Amino acid sequence: MDLDGFTKEEAAKALGFAGSEVKEKLSESIRTIVDRSIEDYLTKNPMINIDALKKAGTPHVLLRIKTLHTIFDGFRWMLKEQYSPTLREIGERVGFGFSIDFIKYLKNNDKIPLNYDALLTFWSIFDSSADMGLITVNLEESTEKINVEIENSFLVKEYEEEIHRHCPFFEGYILGLIDGAMCQWTRWISDSVFKHPKNLWQAIDVKENQNYQNCSFTVTIMKEKYQKTRDSLVESIEEFQKVKPNYEEANKMARIALECAVKEPIGLTDADAVSFTRLIKTYQKFEVPLSYPKWISLYDLLSGVLHGRISIDENTILENLTETKKLIDEWSRISLSDEKVKEIVEKKGDYGIFRK
Repeated sequence: MDLDGFTKEEAAKALGFAGSEVKEKLSESIRTIVDRSIEDYLTKNPMINIDALKKAGTPHVLLRIKTLHTIFDGFRWMLKEQYSPTLREIGERVGFGFSIDFIKYLKNNDKIPLNYDALLTFWSIFDSSADMGLITVNLEESTEKINVEIENSFLVKEYEEEIHRHCPFFEGYILGLIDGAMCQWTRWISDSVFKHPKNLWQAIDVKENQNYQNCSFTVTIMKEKYQKTRDSLVESIEEFQKVKPNYEEANKMARIALECAVKEPIGLTDADAVSFTRLIKTYQKFEVPLSYPKWISLYDLLSGVLHGRISIDENTILENLTETKKLIDEWSRISLSDEKVKEIVEKKGDYGIFRK
């Protein structure tokens, strides 16, 4: 089947290709990702006390969307001031994971949005069809903003007051999904016969708009700073998306994306062989604000898989992709001056950076 492009106005019709089963399929897909992400977070995050959550009435196994209110209220009770950032992180993980299924869904049905408006409108209809709430979205490229409004979201149906108490989840979800979808879609359409987008946009932040009756959010976007890094991330996702996924190749490309992420900001290329650990320590010496232990830990993990020391499966590679995305996104909030870049590059001999 030939690839069929659609506009913003044709988005609703494009969704119709799935027939009467679309709602059930979308709902199950979202449930699966939410369940997997929350359960993984519950078991791995040292801040979360499972016994305390059980006392709050939260079951640990077989999590379902109907238990989300209880889970999130448990987080709120236990985490206090850390509640909002924790819920936002969970939402971002869910959103990025769902962006992979979202783009795969379009690809499998040979339907491609022809521009950002079509992509975002299709997503709003897509999630609305899965009972996430009635979602409307508006892209303003001139102001580098995306406005999102959610009416009757599934997280507020049980509350008459404090309907915004769990909105940090949607903040993260919207950011993770929109940026993940835009990143994948721009590479997909650039490899197609259709017109390439003028700008490669990256979603870098999202804020809830207070005092609105519905849940309202403003997403800040910017032109991609490091395209090679995001190219490698998408290549990893594409290996993961295949009908017969190649987890080893997906892991390899995630590792390359992590390497690109430390090279690209100072102008190094694939032709520049570097010691990843030494370059990370170089950045640390120059006080570049990165999550250094996480960078080293993830690189060691990806390397362990690459060299056969660590086994890998679907959940492991998705978690590795999510962590890779989260770390390389740190660079979107960092601005290195030309002087600092020059200083770092001039130290290459001292830190094991050398040219092939």
